[in-house]
Amino acid sequence: MRLIHYELENALEWSAPSAKVLVVENPRQCQCFVMGFYRQCRGDDGSWVAEEANKPLVLSKVALFWSEYFAMTETEKKLHTKLLERLAQNALRDEMYVRTHTILSEWEQYVGELVDSIDCDLTVRVPELLSLLKTLGVDWSESSDLLLVLSDYITALSTLTNVRLLICLHLYDYLSLEELAQLWRHVALHDMYLLDIETHEVPPVDEEKILIVDSDLCEFYIQGDKKDV
Repeated sequence: MRLIHYELENALEWSAPSAKVLVVENPRQCQCFVMGFYRQCRGDDGSWVAEEANKPLVLSKVALFWSEYFAMTETEKKLHTKLLERLAQNALRDEMYVRTHTILSEWEQYVGELVDSIDCDLTVRVPELLSLLKTLGVDWSESSDLLLVLSDYITALSTLTNVRLLICLHLYDYLSLEELAQLWRHVALHDMYLLDIETHEVPPVDEEKILIVDSDLCEFYIQGDKKDV
């Protein structure tokens, strides 16, 4: 995976699914980069070029912009329909097939008995499983553990969508180095790429290289040491 911008001398490159950190200390330049990611992830044109295996990628199709970690409305919306569809598919697999149809049949019979209690000419149809799941209000559980929340979303995104790249802001403000290390491993485990953008120099989580763009727009790397975090 590569991310290229004409105002960056060094491309952001991943040799394998993992997390990477970009520090942009110049406020105007940071605004330019972040706004570009935000707009391109929503489908607008922009200056970021993404590619994988020398093939161009459209950010709106493969990337998700994360900044509001405590109000993940857009992420939930993106996942909710696909989540329900997957649950409906699982309900019709071999191990669940008979039980699913038994429950649907019993529900149809139950509603039929309710209809018979009213002196009206009504019919009852076998309920669609997907509609039933929506009615039951299957939704994400709330948690105050941000690492758990992010990890759950990453698992769901990797399983249910085409999202390969997560573009995040200020993860260092919310997670400890130990938690960041766990999140980095979770990203790699689920074959995802993550870019975290910070506005001031931060310590590498592991032996990663962090690209820093300082206030004078000079670029340099800092290299972390291998350590148990």
